[in-house]
Amino acid sequence: IAPTVAMPEGAAPFGTAWQDSTRLIGEALGRAEQAESVIADVEGRIEQVAEENPGLRGTSFVFGTVNAAAAEKIYAYTGVDNRPRFLEQLGMVQSPAVAEASSGAPDQFSVTWSPERADELSSDVLVTYAASPDVRAAIEGDPLLGRIPAVEAGRMVVQTDEQEVLSLSAASPLSLPWALEHVVPEIVAAA
Repeated sequence: IAPTVAMPEGAAPFGTAWQDSTRLIGEALGRAEQAESVIADVEGRIEQVAEENPGLRGTSFVFGTVNAAAAEKIYAYTGVDNRPRFLEQLGMVQSPAVAEASSGAPDQFSVTWSPERADELSSDVLVTYAASPDVRAAIEGDPLLGRIPAVEAGRMVVQTDEQEVLSLSAASPLSLPWALEHVVPEIVAAA
């Protein structure tokens, strides 16, 4: 009935960059040139925010989910995922610990991390999803999770607003400009 768009052949699950998704959609709709224009516009906005916030350049990050009540207490998203890719476009760098942990699995969008090794999860900033604002206190008060260096340093960004979370986890040309305005300021403040 209509063109069907699936993830590109050989792409990892959750590993399609928002730019590639936009190109696929543009092709399917017969609007490839418009898709390129949209990509250039959004990338230009990202570059502008990066230039306006030079303190982000070289700042290390862990983007994941930390939850003291969960069975798997720490997940960190790898460079396969759009969330770390977005922060990298802003000039930030993935934590060497996460980069090393994911180096043997190029198609894995996240890695689990043992709470007993939380102090090894070094980065300048930690960005985490949480179901409620109470999770912050639970992380900070946990004897293991509280040892994450960014938590100890007070540089943890806890995203509890679903719009904020989805603006990066379901990254698109529509969500990223919104994220630049509503999500990035808190990351800049933490950095």
